[in-house]
Amino acid sequence: MIDMQANTIASPLEGFKSRFEEIRQIKDRWLKNKRLEALKTDLENAYDIPKENSERITAFKRAYPGVMDMLDKAKAEMTV
Repeated sequence: MIDMQANTIASPLEGFKSRFEEIRQIKDRWLKNKRLEALKTDLENAYDIPKENSERITAFKRAYPGVMDMLDKAKAEMTV
């Protein structure tokens, strides 16, 4: 049996991963941070990632670990 929910999430996530890898190559800090911020916002909107309520966030992390991993990578890549 194919898990349809997992399949519908995988394809768009691959696009976000490709976009992230492209952004990582940018040398200009300001531009890189702006693009990473846009990527984070797009991820949050596309997957309706909860911003508050630790129980909802924990449940989301369990249900969609790949999405949260991508979001964490984007945050970690940002420079001050």
